[in-house]
Amino acid sequence: MIDNYITNMLEEIASCSESGQGVTRLPFSKEHRLAVAKITEWMQNTGLSVHMDASGTLIGRREGPANSPTLLFGSHQDTVRHGGKYDGIMGVLLPILALQKIGKQKLPFSVQVMAFADEEGVRFPTALIGPRALAGNFDNSALNFTDHNGVSVKEAMIKFGLNPDNIPSLDIRNTPIIGYVETHIEQGPVLDDKQSPLGIVTAIAGIERHQIKLRGTSGHAGTIPMDVWHDTLA
Repeated sequence: MIDNYITNMLEEIASCSESGQGVTRLPFSKEHRLAVAKITEWMQNTGLSVHMDASGTLIGRREGPANSPTLLFGSHQDTVRHGGKYDGIMGVLLPILALQKIGKQKLPFSVQVMAFADEEGVRFPTALIGPRALAGNFDNSALNFTDHNGVSVKEAMIKFGLNPDNIPSLDIRNTPIIGYVETHIEQGPVLDDKQSPLGIVTAIAGIERHQIKLRGTSGHAGTIPMDVWHDTLA
């Protein structure tokens, strides 16, 4: 019965997608707006106060005792093109379900569940706007990046009802935080091979994105000596 309940919730939000195979939900799109409405409903039904911050992160919060620290949970709601219906969104849904299970039981700390707008970096050549804002290392120049239609991040955010000028105020480094937990599907075979239901990540690959231009001069592959060759790949 519980499995059906969770499956139905995931099916509902998977429908917040562009047409076609799998789930395609890009940040600051109409599909994103539909997902925000559904996640807001989940959060409000769990008794959380809900708001969206200037970076587009949807936040559901349960207050603990006055001046208590906060335990953060979250993941991304956006997808790659034709993605799976569990990727990202499971990390938003599971803490909400946990808080539903806890009910009105008092906790000695506050809890904040976050659905980040853009993690995948599919629509724009940048990612992690929401997490970077919280960590205080968001680079404002990223707002100038454009999608394939020439719409900039800043334009898309403003059209979505956000004020990106307020992103610097989202820095939480000087607030009392217990930690951050992100539950996620495994995107590899290890747990399945070990028939283990759960693993704890102890290390992860870091990602950097760079834009580079390679310039050269074409020449005949068989007759141009290498010491005067200006082939781009070489």
